[in-house]
Amino acid sequence: MVGRERREQVGPVMSVAFSLDGKYVISGWQDETIRIWDVVTQEMGEPLRDHQGHVTSIGFSADGRHVASGLPDKTVKMWDFMTQELRKR
Repeated sequence: MVGRERREQVGPVMSVAFSLDGKYVISGWQDETIRIWDVVTQEMGEPLRDHQGHVTSIGFSADGRHVASGLPDKTVKMWDFMTQELRKR
C-alpha cells in the first residue's frame, strides 16, 4: 500500500485526518488527490485520484476500513482504505 518513492507535492494540503490507531495520516490536496502516510515508516503511498476539484474534507470511518473524501460542491466519495479502491461516488 505505501511506496518508498517521494515526490514533489503540488498545491497546498486542504484537509488532514489521523486514523484512530494513530498509524496513518490521510490528506486531501488542492491538486485533486488524496495521499496516505504511514506514520511508523514515514512512507507515502501513490496519490488516489478520482476527484474533479480540491479535496477539502477527509476522514476515516469509525472502523478504520474506509476513507471519505469531499469537495466544496458536496461531492463525497468513499474509498476502501486497504485496497485504495473507490467504493462509492
